Amino acid sequence: SRSPCPALNALANHGYLPRSGTKIHFRQLARALHDVYHLSYPLSAFLASAAFVALGQFSDLSLGDLCRHNHIEHDASLAHRDAAPEQEYAPCKCSRGMLERLLSFSSDGKHLTVGDAARARAARERQYARPLDGVHAEIARGEVALVLGIFGGPEQEVPLDVLRTW
Repeated sequence: SRSPCPALNALANHGYLPRSGTKIHFRQLARALHDVYHLSYPLSAFLASAAFVALGQFSDLSLGDLCRHNHIEHDASLAHRDAAPEQEYAPCKCSRGMLERLLSFSSDGKHLTVGDAARARAARERQYARPLDGVHAEIARGEVALVLGIFGGPEQEVPLDVLRTW
């Protein structure tokens, strides 16, 4: 079972979460986020608990549960196609075309900066007649902020090769 989130998929691929991507307990998720991505434990615990609450699950979860449309997963992803109307689960595989479009916003052709990511996010959201609701807009901005914070170093510039691999 895999999710639309490459960070969580990598945790399962490397055994920090169950490799099956199933039967993940809150404490496992929080600990893995903290240990591997060096998020503070309060932020890791908040993200893990928010996932369980947003999904309405109060026991173990599977990574595939995170594909449930409009719980955590949302329209206007920078690298995933939207769920079809009335579809309960969104596609969880990265769209190569969408990823390349995101990377095309790089101002130097080598890194994705905060400004580059903001332009990409704004361009993606302009494609919609209705804006994302407040919760999903915040999730979308938070996803980008986490990527820049984890992989971007002090300059918060993520090498494009890192994004392609991840």
